[in-house]
Amino acid sequence: MPTTERETEPCRICGAVLAVRVSFSPIHQQTFRYPEECQTCAADEARANASRQRAILTPGFIRESGVPERWAGSSLDAAIWPGLVVDGGNGPAVEALRGWVAGPTSLYVYGTTGSGKTTLAMAALLDCCRDAQEGLFLPEKQLEADLHRGWARDMIHRAWEVQVLVLDDIASRDLDARLMTVYRDIFDEREMAGRKTLVTGQKPPAKLMAHWRLAGGAGKEDAGIREDVASRLRVLLGGNAVEVRGGNRRLEGRNVQRG
Repeated sequence: MPTTERETEPCRICGAVLAVRVSFSPIHQQTFRYPEECQTCAADEARANASRQRAILTPGFIRESGVPERWAGSSLDAAIWPGLVVDGGNGPAVEALRGWVAGPTSLYVYGTTGSGKTTLAMAALLDCCRDAQEGLFLPEKQLEADLHRGWARDMIHRAWEVQVLVLDDIASRDLDARLMTVYRDIFDEREMAGRKTLVTGQKPPAKLMAHWRLAGGAGKEDAGIREDVASRLRVLLGGNAVEVRGGNRRLEGRNVQRG
């Protein structure tokens, strides 16, 4: 009958101490050693594999994200926000966005025109792309224009299915029933699938919800769609909202291009 003992030995790669099962086989007159898998090396290999995957996927994800090419180098960690973050007191907004990049929940970012919310949203989306998450930047005016031209079908399906979605500057004007129906379906699909979404707009959360209920026509069908949109957005966001403070930085000539 084989005899078994327990010993330890260092990992040949990293030097970590490994438990080893030592078994002597009388039949073979030989000792066999069975070291446990080195968890340190396994974690290092997993990180290296993830890094290789990010290097392969990131360029394509950034190209297909919809973020304008001139902003492709943006990041929440880049030192390009002194007026927005330090002078503007927007450290909490940036931290909320970092949490959104790292976590699974959705977020509403609001602020006045030109405050920098769109710039920060694009930077957050690109950080997701660099973490091998497929993302889409979709301004409301682009979605509305594509709807009127009859080009929106593929974009809508992508907005349903993409891992990370940024809906920019929603409810900036009165919406027709068709666009509200699209929003309702996007919110519903993404909430059911557990896909995180970043929504930007000018209105504080309570005013945004009121806007959905008051927008559009006065018919019963429109009223039902408006209530559906408001309730689905409220569920999707789960009460997560943060304000980007400051006036119109474009007019003031400060370092923010949009939003």
